[in-house]
Amino acid sequence: MKALQKHTLFALALAVAFDGSLRASVLWDGDATHGTGVFGTLNIEDNPGEVNVVTDGTYGKVFQMICYDNAGTKTRTEGSHMANFQPVPGSTYYFGWRHKWGPLPTLCGKWQVIEQIHTTASGGPVPFGLHVDGCDPNMHWQYESPAGVAADFLVKPFPLNSWHTFVYHEKWSTSETDGYVEVWYDGTMQTLLNSSTRYPAAWCISGSDSYWKWGIYRSGSGGAIGTAYAYLGQAKAGTTFADVDPGGTVHGTTVSFEADNLAVSNSGVGTSVQSDVNSSNGQWIELVGTGTAQWMEFTTGTVQAGPYSVSMMWKGNTTRGITDLYVDGTKVGGTLDQYSSAQSYPTTTFGTVTFASAGTHKIRMHVTGKNASSTGYQLSADKFTFTAQ
Repeated sequence: MKALQKHTLFALALAVAFDGSLRASVLWDGDATHGTGVFGTLNIEDNPGEVNVVTDGTYGKVFQMICYDNAGTKTRTEGSHMANFQPVPGSTYYFGWRHKWGPLPTLCGKWQVIEQIHTTASGGPVPFGLHVDGCDPNMHWQYESPAGVAADFLVKPFPLNSWHTFVYHEKWSTSETDGYVEVWYDGTMQTLLNSSTRYPAAWCISGSDSYWKWGIYRSGSGGAIGTAYAYLGQAKAGTTFADVDPGGTVHGTTVSFEADNLAVSNSGVGTSVQSDVNSSNGQWIELVGTGTAQWMEFTTGTVQAGPYSVSMMWKGNTTRGITDLYVDGTKVGGTLDQYSSAQSYPTTTFGTVTFASAGTHKIRMHVTGKNASSTGYQLSADKFTFTAQ
C-alpha cells in the first residue's frame, strides 16, 4: 500500500511538473529580487569590481555593476550566463530588460562593451557586442559573423543617467540563412542598418554554447578614465514578447479579416467565392489550383504596429492541396496540409510577425504539393487573424 502511494504521488508530481512546463513561457527570470544567483557566473577581472543589488526609486530592486579603473590593463565586471537556462540553435527567443549607465566615462580608442552574446568556442568570434568607444556620442550594436567580420546593425545616442528598455527577438542558429535579430528600443521597433526590421545573424558556433553577458568590459588602452557604473533591471528570456517586455512597448491591436472581404489576386488559375453556412461570415475563398507553385494573395486592412501571432481559419476537404503562408514576402511557419476526409473548419496558427508601423499587408499562399489521398490542389482561406502579443 505504501509503495502504491509513493508511485501515485510520484506520478502526480510528474504530471504537475509536466503540465507546468507546458504552460511556462518565461524561460529565465533575471529579476534582481532573486539575487545574483540568476547569473551562471559573475565575471570580475583584474581590479576587483562589484555586482550588487540596489533599490531604484522607480523600478525597485536592480543590479548595480561597478567596474573600477585599472589604468593600462583591461578589466571587466559582468553578470554572465542565464542560470539554469541555455538557449540552443534552432530555437527562437525573446530577451528583454532595462539598462541605465552612469557615470560611465568614455575615451576614443578605449573600447568598452556593455552587453554581449559570447560563445564558449576558443578564439571564436563574439557574435554580438553593444559598444561605447568614445569616438562618437553613440552606442553601436555590433554583429560579428562566423568569419570574424564585424558590422554595426544599429546605432543610437548613448544615454547616461536614465533608464531605457531593450527587447530582442532572435532566431538562434549557426547560419545567417535563418538566424536573425529584431530590436525594440524604448518600446519602438527599430529599422536596422540593412533598411529592414530584421538583421540576418548567426548567434551560435557549432560545438559551443552562446550566452548573454551584461555589465562593463573595457580595454586598458588610453590609461585611466575613472570608475564606471552599469545598472540592469527586469531581465527575462521567454517565448513571447509579453513574457519579457520591461514596459512601455506598443503591443498592437488584435484584428481579423474575412478572406471574402479582402482584395485577392492569383497566379492566373483563378479564385472563387464559396458559400458555406459553417464558414466564418458564411463564405470562404478558393484557389482553383491544378498544380504546385500556383498562388493567391490577399491585401489586408490596416494592422497597427507591434508583434502578432498569425492564424488562419480554413475549410478542409478531399480536394485540397498543401499550402505555405507568406506575410509581406516573408514565410511564416511551416506548411499546412488542407486535406481532410470530411469537411472541416479548423484554425491554424502559423507563427509570429512584427510590424514597425501601422499599415496594410500582403498574405500569399502557394500550393507546395498535395496529400497522397487528395484528389486536387485547391486551397481555401476563410479568415485571417493577427493576435497582438
